[in-house]
Amino acid sequence: MYFALEPKCRRKDLFDFENELKRLEDGVKFGRIILITAPRRFGKTSLLKTFLNECSLPFIFIDARRVIASEGIVNMRGFMIEFTNALNDFLNRYRGVIGKFINSIKGLDGVEVTASFIRLSWKKKNRANIALILDNLNKWASENNLKVILAFDELQEFRVLPINFPSLLAYIYDNLLNIVVILTGSQVGLLYDLLKVDNPKSPLYGRVLYEVKLRRLSNEEAITFLREGFRQLSYKVNENLIVEAVNKLDGILGWLTFFGWSVAYGGETSLDRILEHAARQAIEELKSFLKKSRAENRYRIILRTIAVKPSTWSIIKKSLEAEEGIEIDDKNFTNLLNNLLKLNFIEKQNNLYVIGDPVLRHGILLYL
Repeated sequence: MYFALEPKCRRKDLFDFENELKRLEDGVKFGRIILITAPRRFGKTSLLKTFLNECSLPFIFIDARRVIASEGIVNMRGFMIEFTNALNDFLNRYRGVIGKFINSIKGLDGVEVTASFIRLSWKKKNRANIALILDNLNKWASENNLKVILAFDELQEFRVLPINFPSLLAYIYDNLLNIVVILTGSQVGLLYDLLKVDNPKSPLYGRVLYEVKLRRLSNEEAITFLREGFRQLSYKVNENLIVEAVNKLDGILGWLTFFGWSVAYGGETSLDRILEHAARQAIEELKSFLKKSRAENRYRIILRTIAVKPSTWSIIKKSLEAEEGIEIDDKNFTNLLNNLLKLNFIEKQNNLYVIGDPVLRHGILLYL
């Protein structure tokens, strides 16, 4: 169903992702590393999970947000537990044909193998070697004439780990030809910072990355999405409410889904109340970032300035200086803007900085 709030896993529950699914298929067929990029709530995880469930290839799926949910923060312990769980899920799906791979990693340091599961050590003294595990996985896949997909959802969240991801991914790219990597990222700037693909000193420099970019729905597509979603539930809704919702939610699939769910399942008919509930969700994500920053107050002023009206670099800087009563170094100010861009809290359109997510903009005006 279109209005289910959890990530979709079936093609019939996705709306108009045929081109993106085809591009993923081509990427896995012809590429080595595939990126799925878009701001929050554009459907990256739904696209990835649906593709993995339908592509018939073995896969290992690692979710950064599951680490955060279980640990509260991203750390090595949480990552290795998530990698262990993902590996065991993979083994359970292919247990009938995976025996040789299991036997091949029994002797590796930090790897415990029993009849029913594998456990990887996360402690620094005896930490399991991910590259060696993938070496053996690639050998098994090659012997069986298979490709295996290694998928990281929201990879940029792992940037704080003591893992050199550019080196690991370059090693896979160059040497493990039966492993294809898929990465998703909603904070696109941070994802590219982590990969360092444009840095001549990066191990990934010069490697071809196959990118699948997700888009906003057009007004016509968004209206069709809502109509079809309500039709699936045999739920009648006023056409004017649908048009008004599309005008305010601007084709962002996650917010359109939230609207449809709120009306059909929550019995809410006030678009203003739905928008308010959504804005509270969006602002909490922003506040969690701000609390970690020593420039929290400056970020708040910048965001409120842009939320009131799309603005140029100079207008935003003057607004910040007027609030603080001091002159601010150009480089420091530009760094603040670039950080917000990398996190996808703001966008740059021509010479103007804007809040691209209308729900987040609404939340900033109300609650920041």
